[in-house]
Amino acid sequence: MSEDETERTPEPEQLEHQLELVVASRVGEDQIAWTIFGIFWAAQVLLVGVLLQGPSFPPHPLAGIIVCLFGVAMSVAWALTQSRSLQHLERFETLTKDLEKLLARLVASCAHTSSPWPVDSPARAPET
Repeated sequence: MSEDETERTPEPEQLEHQLELVVASRVGEDQIAWTIFGIFWAAQVLLVGVLLQGPSFPPHPLAGIIVCLFGVAMSVAWALTQSRSLQHLERFETLTKDLEKLLARLVASCAHTSSPWPVDSPARAPET
């Protein structure tokens, strides 16, 4: 087996570590998505509060237009940020599935040998 092929077979510990990192990153990205969502709604409440303050609605037509334009700009920014966050979540899900499949194949190849390592693994224990 060539050295290049040996380098392509990662160790199970490396894969498990990569899987742990991906899962931790996914959890962090999920928290970011919910934080963005919460901040967006809080900002929208403030904008509606500005529009509804005082005895007349809106307080001045120009103020109403400005607040509405600001709300539209915030909504576009929120949509772009949320979309980016959701794309990262999908990427982490794909990485998790790929790592799990690779780990399953390595475990299956280890089950057929007496070694805890795959047959083509460079870290395979020498047979005595």
